[in-house]
Amino acid sequence: MGHPSRWKESVRVLEFMIEDNCSDLNVFTHDATFPLDDKFKNIDFDLIVLGPTFLWCRNHTILHEQISEEFAFLTDSQAVKVALPQDEYDGSEFLEDWLLEWQVNVTHSVLWSHWDELYPRYKQKGKLKKGYTSYIPEKWIDKWKTPKAFDDREIDISYRTNEYSRLRCSLRNLKCEIGNKFIEKYESLKLGNHFHLDLEAKNSAIKTNHEWHDFMENSKSCLATPSGSSLLDKRGETKERIRAYQSGKNSVTFEEVYMKFLKHEEKGMIYSAISPRNLEAALSKTLQIATAGEYSGLMDADEDYVLLNEDYSNIEQVLQICSCKKTRDLITQRYKEKILDCKELRLSHALSTILTEIQQKPECSPRGTKKEYNPLINEFREYQANNYRKLN
Repeated sequence: MGHPSRWKESVRVLEFMIEDNCSDLNVFTHDATFPLDDKFKNIDFDLIVLGPTFLWCRNHTILHEQISEEFAFLTDSQAVKVALPQDEYDGSEFLEDWLLEWQVNVTHSVLWSHWDELYPRYKQKGKLKKGYTSYIPEKWIDKWKTPKAFDDREIDISYRTNEYSRLRCSLRNLKCEIGNKFIEKYESLKLGNHFHLDLEAKNSAIKTNHEWHDFMENSKSCLATPSGSSLLDKRGETKERIRAYQSGKNSVTFEEVYMKFLKHEEKGMIYSAISPRNLEAALSKTLQIATAGEYSGLMDADEDYVLLNEDYSNIEQVLQICSCKKTRDLITQRYKEKILDCKELRLSHALSTILTEIQQKPECSPRGTKKEYNPLINEFREYQANNYRKLN
């Protein structure tokens, strides 16, 4: 996961959901960046949750081999094993191999409509359940019970994303290009400084921890695109071919990569899910200006967000809507209520769903907090804290 100062709030909520919310249980949340002492491996666990950052290692051969060896003891564990993968379109066969090898009981997949394609073998062995890229904790609801007043927000339209996946597929290129192209189109309208835009797609501009939420709440509107991929790269082979091609050149355009690789690999399918950005914007009542997409069936164009055409041909209409207080307030209030009414998005619901799996397996019933575990838990957490301090 890297140093805690660089974590995204939504990722932390997901990875630490049990430790932060189940004080009645003995919980160890281990960052696999660091080795795990044998004394912790010998614990008779009831539940093992494999988080998205851990499962992401499948896309890096050497790291995956190291992780698989370090945590091989999990294969024989009789605990209930739950996986929370994301970006399942990348290395989907590696992921399925891993889930089967480790005998994972339940997988919460965020790409529900693609299970037959992503998990043809696993679905015969384990259970697949609907999952989300993040969940809403009560602290988010409390924090944004009364969001910053619209007139007090300094940014008219904001956007942030990283640039590393620009050449990976058409959808990711859209995600990386939307900010710059929006600025270009806006400047062509010659509206001067009527709108304050803060749109960047580079790694150094990424906001983390509370800074991201502050940034979102200081924005009247934000850009968004479907989060996911237009390419199913089952074993990462297309990614590697693009990377090899890119390494031999000073610069490579997306158009060049598309014609050479992606035109033949993309099959017209979109693998996407609603993102933490969409949920955070909803709670902070930040108006979303988004390109068309499914958004897990939870965002409808012109009702929950302002639709931006991918060719930016309707940008003037979009700006007019952003300037209309009545329309803006109607959309943001309605969408906040819609998201809060979706119980599946609540962190409490996700926790209940996961813990129910233990109750359905009698030999793995929750044992509660036992005093004899306290020294071991404290030792583990100090060990983890020391490791993070070394990353400074």
